[in-house]
Amino acid sequence: MIGLAPVQEPTLTVSPRGAPVDSEVTVSMAGLPPQLRIIIGFGSLSAHELIAQADTDAEGSVRVVVTIPYWAELDRSHVFFYAFADQRPRGFHPFHVTAADGTARVTGTIRAGGTSCGALDGPGGALYTLQGEIGDWAPGTRVTVIGRIAQGPACSGEGLPISVREIQPA
Repeated sequence: MIGLAPVQEPTLTVSPRGAPVDSEVTVSMAGLPPQLRIIIGFGSLSAHELIAQADTDAEGSVRVVVTIPYWAELDRSHVFFYAFADQRPRGFHPFHVTAADGTARVTGTIRAGGTSCGALDGPGGALYTLQGEIGDWAPGTRVTVIGRIAQGPACSGEGLPISVREIQPA
């Protein structure tokens, strides 16, 4: 019997995870077949733009620097995704378009449980995990969170982490 190497799940990473329009962002991938053409897109499934194409290296990795398009909406969650030339988008990674100074302002509803820290259901169903002092907001309360998109992983492993500077009723 011949042992096969385990299939590595492709990973898509974006750095930083939030930035203003016209900022440069690094999109990296690993775990793909070598010498494969990858298309990088930005936006949503209903309205997006293909913003880069690149070939994976001999190890199945790729790294490109892209610019956040002028049409990206301030204080909205968008997604980066990848696609093969003849297939649908996949591998979605959330991204928040901030103000020019890096401030993120998100209005949404405090989520009940489900994460190891506070969470907010933001516009368009985007999940934000809240890092820092958030007080005792009851689940279901609409609030506006002001802060910065954190670069580390979200405490629950999902959504966009936001370092809270201020939280107030919406």
